[in-house]
Amino acid sequence: MPISCPWSWDSSPTRARAAPAAWAATNWNPRPPSRNKMQLILNDYGLRMGRTHERITVTKDGKPVADAPIRDIEQVIIATDSASVTTAALAALLENGIPVTFVDHSGGVFGQLISPTDFGDAALRALQYAAAADGRGLALAKAFIRGKLANQALNLKYFAKSRARSNPDAAQTLNGAAQQIEAIIPEIQSIPGPGLDAARGSILAAEGRAAIHYWNALKTIVPPELEFTARVRRGATDPVNASLNYGYAMLYARVWSCVLAARLDPYAGFIHTYRKNKPTLVFDFIEEFRAFVVDRPLFSWFTKGGRPECDPDSRLSKATRDRISGLVLKRLATTIPYHGRDTKVQDIIQAEAWEIIRFLKQNEEHTPFIGTW
Repeated sequence: MPISCPWSWDSSPTRARAAPAAWAATNWNPRPPSRNKMQLILNDYGLRMGRTHERITVTKDGKPVADAPIRDIEQVIIATDSASVTTAALAALLENGIPVTFVDHSGGVFGQLISPTDFGDAALRALQYAAAADGRGLALAKAFIRGKLANQALNLKYFAKSRARSNPDAAQTLNGAAQQIEAIIPEIQSIPGPGLDAARGSILAAEGRAAIHYWNALKTIVPPELEFTARVRRGATDPVNASLNYGYAMLYARVWSCVLAARLDPYAGFIHTYRKNKPTLVFDFIEEFRAFVVDRPLFSWFTKGGRPECDPDSRLSKATRDRISGLVLKRLATTIPYHGRDTKVQDIIQAEAWEIIRFLKQNEEHTPFIGTW
């Protein structure tokens, strides 16, 4: 369902459930899984976000657009360069541990405001830095990419299944690519260690081979008028790549927040090498979730008549951005089986971040997230 206003929220009931084991294994009690929390997205010109008592308000041209209690907001994403925010609103959000993420017109996350008191854990971060220099970092890097490839193959099988009768040739192409990707997964696991630096090139090469199979297969099911010929990350001018980049930005915001809530250092990754001001752990961790959270709903939309619109500067229209945000947020709010419990995908991301802590503290294997049909 398209988002018709800047607010998006999930109002579905959530079953009571115990915290994941990784949470119990730490000495810090994380935020509880989100229940009926709102995600506020400012993506239109002239919006103004302020605070009135214990509520966040949004106006445009002096007229009310929306408002909600601060306690009911989980995250704020600012995806326009022409909105304004009062310091009172920012202070209220940060005081309540609500991150504010900034996204540019092409879907890139270029900043995030957080409360510094919520995320400091020097002992944990020391373990994280040490892991990058020993075999644990290599094990995490392999797990992230195994999860990415498994979910890519799952997507291709999903799209093949719906075309088994209507388009058997396309189904065969999709299934064949899925098999090629699945054959690469054991290769990743067998890459020798213990050093991460020596193995990184082999991991990235395997990931790149899988990406060729994945995107070549997906482009066969995209309507030709969308002109999707290859995956383009930066500087995308076609509507499919622009849509993917914007959808990933929505996911980046969630993953980044989960990494911070787990008190991990977002700038100390394992697959991606250190780069100043680049959240390389976020880049690593998001790989498990891209295909399931963003690719599947967007390609389903494209193949069912969805037509993203861009202006002459290749910027997505507001209606398209609303549509993409709605699809991704709906996916994040979807409930699927996870460790024997029905769990929202957005809470699974947080739980998986806490599984990284368990791995660092107790050397228990990190099992990557793999979605469902």
